[in-house]
Formats: sequence, structure tokens, C-alpha cells
Amino acid sequence: MADAIRFTGLTSGLDTESIVKALVATDKSKVDNLKKEEMLMELKQEEWKKMNNTLMDFYTDTVGTLRHQGSFDSKIITNTNEDSLTIHEGSNIPDGTHEIIIGQLASSAQLKTDQIYKVDPDTHMPTDEPELVTKDTKLSETSSYMSTQGDDATYTIKIGEEEVEILGSDTMEDIANKIKEVDDSLNVNFDQGRFMISNKETGEFDIDISADATVGEYDNSDVLKALFGEGNLTDNEDGTYNVKFNKGTNAHYEYNGNDYESTSNSVTVNGISMTFKQTTGAYSEEDGVTATDGDSKILVSSEQDQDAIYETIVSFIEDYNTLLEDLNSKIDMPGSDDYMPLTDEEMAEMSDYEIELWNKKIEENIFADDPALQDFVDTLRGALGSNEDLISMGITTGNWKEQGKLHIDEEKLKEAISENADKIIEAFAGGTDADGNETEGVMDELYTKFSDQIATTTLNSFGSFYNDKVIDEKLRNIATDIIKYQDRYETREDYYFSKFNAMEQMMNEWNSQSAVFASA
Repeated sequence: MADAIRFTGLTSGLDTESIVKALVATDKSKVDNLKKEEMLMELKQEEWKKMNNTLMDFYTDTVGTLRHQGSFDSKIITNTNEDSLTIHEGSNIPDGTHEIIIGQLASSAQLKTDQIYKVDPDTHMPTDEPELVTKDTKLSETSSYMSTQGDDATYTIKIGEEEVEILGSDTMEDIANKIKEVDDSLNVNFDQGRFMISNKETGEFDIDISADATVGEYDNSDVLKALFGEGNLTDNEDGTYNVKFNKGTNAHYEYNGNDYESTSNSVTVNGISMTFKQTTGAYSEEDGVTATDGDSKILVSSEQDQDAIYETIVSFIEDYNTLLEDLNSKIDMPGSDDYMPLTDEEMAEMSDYEIELWNKKIEENIFADDPALQDFVDTLRGALGSNEDLISMGITTGNWKEQGKLHIDEEKLKEAISENADKIIEAFAGGTDADGNETEGVMDELYTKFSDQIATTTLNSFGSFYNDKVIDEKLRNIATDIIKYQDRYETREDYYFSKFNAMEQMMNEWNSQSAVFASA
């Protein structure tokens, strides 16, 4: 084997190692060159993966973002009464000034309830020192009637059309949970000695809790009296009772002179997403929404943020130039076959500094004249370098030696944005023509072309700007060739050493015979 320890030339005096090394030099060189090629291809694969991440970031984060008008179309929003009205981010507010009067807020329906006090379980009368009922207090401890009937009494109340069975042994928390289980649209809690029940949603909705006094063994209306207070019941004069409630209200507001109504205080009208926090005017069914004083009208204004549009374009051009300069510098490296990865034998003859410089030279030349990287650059320059819309706004290429670098005439760009910001945005992100047809901007063009480049083919996987499948195939072929030629090299080396060993043995035998004859 090539790495075996041999003791040769002891009889002949020949430098057998050097002779065999010379004889198999061609085979060894073949193996070394294949290993160098493999190392170079692995380095290329590694560097391309890094480069692909950079190109993908530009494709998705930069081009992919700027192909949408929202990336450019920033607004300056003013609100004259932030205490009463909140304007939410993402609102697509038409340019101009909008007038809003908040006449009435939306509210939730709420039950009227009294605080409940415990009774003495022995006397069935209120305690000498009034003690508020807690969530752990049983129903049978809340009034003289409930106390008299005891823990085993069973009552029936209705939540809407659903019947709920209430036991004398139920605690206030048990009862609250039973109501919530039947109607999940209600907020139900017991705190501070009273039930707190309201609709989860705002708007003109009812809360229907009732009882039929004539059903069952016990008077069910007494449960309502015990839980909510006798004064908070409505006697329907037919044996049924309802718990009184404060009806919920809808929000009423005026927008640019027109009245609107909503069950919620969060509304969207004409692209404005807003939340009402307090009224600024008044509302009545007869008069609708009206102003009460000069401050009733809230003024919301919107205008394009032209500075933001300008900064977005400038930032993109800077990113474009930086990327283009970096790619051009890599492609334009002279490249040289003189700089291949070093073998262990070669590195043994060099200093660390020399090795570092050598490897740096290889990395610098890895993308020299790379066709895939050149395709990306050509796509960039083709879309932006001679675009008439960009030229008209002051974005042009310079000297040919700059290889596509873009220059901005700041005054001309600012003037173009000031005169027609929508046109500038459409040049980048597209828009709609006079016939209502969608138009493409330069970012759409770039995005489409890049999408085509990273589509799956026989040469590359999806999302790859380079022929990753080709590199993988080359590496597999090289690995196979290395095994093949390594075997050939070692076989030939073993062959030559075996021949020299045979010669040594023959010379030993000859020497032995000569010694016999000489001593005869």
C-alpha cells in the first residue's frame, strides 16, 4: 500500500523509494489533481450557498417588498382629537381632510343587581352585623326564603329559552358558571357581594333571564329575588318574571356630513379604521348626530409623505449599487488555474502566511467569469439601467466603466415626486391605467425575471440562482474518479515495490552463493 512502511535498497544500495516515486509520479499527480478539483468544487459549492442567500434576500426582501405600492405610499396622518378618537395603523385614508362627530358610544347591555347579604342559618333572618355574600356562599344562605327551603331545594330559571337548574346547595360561583355554560355571549362574575352580568359584545342586544313562579315545587321567582334583588324584577302579571337590564347601545357617528351606526366602537369607513373613545357631540332618534359646540368635529387629514417616498427610492438605489459593485468585483477577478487548493505535501513546504495568502487568492477567484452570477447582474442592469421611467425622474447610469451603477439627480427626483408622486410609485410598483388594467412596474419586472431564474430545472433546484445540481453531480463523479485512480496508483506502487523486493532477494541469494564459492 502507498502508506506502508518499507525498508528497501539494503542490499542493492538503490534509493528504491525515490525510484518508485518517480515511476508512479504520473498516477500520483492524477490523484492529487482530482483531490484539488474536489476541494475547489466543494469551496465553490460553499461560497455559492452563501451567495445564494444574499441574492435571495435581495429578491424577496428588497424587490419582493418594493413591488407593492404600500412600500412607497406612506401617509402623514393628523388627528385633532386623539383623546376621543384613535386612528389605527394600516388605514388607507384618502388624501384630504375628513370630519367626524361621535354622537354616542356603543355599550353593552348590563343587568341591574343588588348586593346580597347573608342570613342566619338558625333564625333564617339577616345577621345582626350585615355580612356580604361571597362567591363561596350557598344559595340557601342568601335570604329567609332560601334558608327555609334549605340545601335540597331545586329551582328552575331560564337564560333565553334554555332552562337552568339551580340547587339550594349551589354557591354563587356555581350559579355564575351555570349561566356562562348556557350562554357564552355573557360576561358573568360574582364580586363585591353582587352578580355582574353583561353582554360581551356592545350594541343593542338584550339579556333575557327569567323564571316562571308556577313551575315546580318551589317558587322560582324567589331565586331571582334572592340573586338580583326584588326591585330589579319585572312582573309580567302572568306568573313569570324577568330581570331588568340596561339595554346596550349602538355607536352613532357622523362622517363627512352623513350619519352612521355601528354595534361596535371600532369601525372602518372610507378606508379609515378607527376606535371611538368618548363622545364629542350628541345623538337622538329625532335629530340624529349633532354637534354640541365648536369642538365637536374631529378633523382627520391625510397626505402623501413625499419625503418617505424619496428616502425609499434612495435607499433602494444605494442597496442596488452596493450589491452590483460587489458582484461585478467578483466576476471581474482575473481567475487563474495557478491557484488550486494545496495538498498536505505542498502545505508542508510553505509557511502559514503563504498558505493564508494562497487560500485567499483562491476564494477571491471563485466567482471569476461565473455565468450564473453574470446572469443575475445582467438581469439587474437590464431592468434598471435603461428604464425610461427612471431616467425621467433623474435616475441614470454613469460611465460604462462603472458597470451599471445608478446615479440620482436629487433635485430632479424630488421635483418629480412633488409633481406626481403616484406616477413615481407606479414606475416602481405598478398601478392601474385609464382603462382599469393593472400595469407592471420595474420591481414587478425584476421579480418575474428572478422567479424564472430560480424555477426548478434539470440544472438547479427551486430557489437556487446557480446550478447546484450540476455541482452535486460533478462532486459525485470526482469522488468516483478519486477512488478509481487512487486504487490504480496504489496498485502500480505495490507492483514496483514488489519487483524491487524480488531483485533484492535475488541479490541476497547471489551474494550468499558467492560467499560459499569464495570460502571453498
